[in-house]
Amino acid sequence: MTRTFHAGGPCRPDLHYVLPPERRINAALRLVASSAYFVVHGPHAMGKTSAMGMLAADIRAAGQHAALLVSVAPAAPFGDDVGAGEMAILESWRALAEATLAPDLLPPPWPRATPGGRIAAALRGWSRACRLPIVLFIDDVDTVGPAMLEALMRQLRAGFGFRPRAFPAAVALLGLFDVRTEALDRPGTFTPLSTQAETVPVGPFDVSDVTELFEQHQRETGQAFAPTAIKRAFELTCGQPWVVNAVARECVAIADRSRAVTPAEVERAAGILVERNETHVPSLYEQLLDERVRRVLEPILGAEPLPSLAPADVAHVESLGLVRVTDGHIAIANPIYADIVPTLLAQAMARSKQPISMDGSLDGLRKAFLAFWKQEAERLMASAPYPEIAPQLAFLVFLQLTMHGRSRITYFYEAGGGRIDLRINTGEQQFGIELKQWRDGGPHAVVEGLGQLDGFLNRNELERGWLVVLDRRSEAPSLEARLRADDARTPSGRAIVVVHA
Repeated sequence: MTRTFHAGGPCRPDLHYVLPPERRINAALRLVASSAYFVVHGPHAMGKTSAMGMLAADIRAAGQHAALLVSVAPAAPFGDDVGAGEMAILESWRALAEATLAPDLLPPPWPRATPGGRIAAALRGWSRACRLPIVLFIDDVDTVGPAMLEALMRQLRAGFGFRPRAFPAAVALLGLFDVRTEALDRPGTFTPLSTQAETVPVGPFDVSDVTELFEQHQRETGQAFAPTAIKRAFELTCGQPWVVNAVARECVAIADRSRAVTPAEVERAAGILVERNETHVPSLYEQLLDERVRRVLEPILGAEPLPSLAPADVAHVESLGLVRVTDGHIAIANPIYADIVPTLLAQAMARSKQPISMDGSLDGLRKAFLAFWKQEAERLMASAPYPEIAPQLAFLVFLQLTMHGRSRITYFYEAGGGRIDLRINTGEQQFGIELKQWRDGGPHAVVEGLGQLDGFLNRNELERGWLVVLDRRSEAPSLEARLRADDARTPSGRAIVVVHA
């Protein structure tokens, strides 16, 4: 059976192209060998479960440990009922053990124990009965409530000193966050997973990871990815594993198998994901409406200087895989998501609007915009889910209603730049648009914007564009008085249109 690029749930090496677990989590092997209790953490869909499941299989195959990937997620529906949660967890662990381990490694019947001590009692009994030391990778620790997590951590602490004969030799806790930094981790309470315990962060692929994954496809099918296509795939995905696989899956579907995949096909595959609003985040629009998410994303989408953000808010949005944090700099996770997020917000605003008919020329677009903005702008901005970037979102609604899905809109944000740059590709023509908010106390938006737009057009090898000045000054003329579109030239002499809105 030919393997495929996978973009949903844990990967299976027999069905999907995967990276060897030691390539991504090499530190985990050392920690298991030293009988450590440790943490594995990283954003959603980063490959933690897949990697640790494969690592558990490799450890079992070596024949020195009874290794198993389990989960505490079955306890989530029981909230603060620790006893019921423990029973659900242990029932699921037994089912996984019976499906995975050799008969002589299976746990005996779980002993009777009081709530809050059932997991420790079960692990003591299993460790004594098992002929091999036990290694447990416990997944989904972020899905249970505080009471259940505290009970689990206390029981691990209670058994830590009895390993390996009377408790698991090594334990890893897998989740979105580093549980050592949670409020539950009070000094002196959870020794085996205290702040001195080691962690194994699981991050995005690097270029060599993406190359190796794509080369697996070439070896099994004969279809290569051109080096320039691999480079472009990494640029568009920033190595986010789910997005890498999703882009590759679309490339394979649209490309001619008789030749190498090209950068243009990678771009087309990315456009398909944007058009379908396809991400690894379930119910993405509802997530975008979460106040914690809005507080982080709104200034990024508006290219405004980032305010002092609550670390918990940033950690939450990062855990969803919507942003990446590098050396304190926060940005949308990758260029594909940078296109999907504003597109999705604007689509929600446009649901009750009818498509706008026009002749397809830039002059036709100008006339259509002036009519649309005069009639619809204020109502649209009042309904914007992100108020601080309401004018930008309203303009994106206009583009969606006029382009009718026939164009690829690529977004560029510059942190603190106060503008959004758009590259529009309709297939027949390409042009650039700069959306610039003019606020009180800021420099003259037209003078500054002409130079900025010139640089953007130059970098993207475009000759035509619009500068859209969204006047938010407290003493701005009324919309009726200021709404117009003037012909102008950039400092380098490009003929552009300046829209005052």
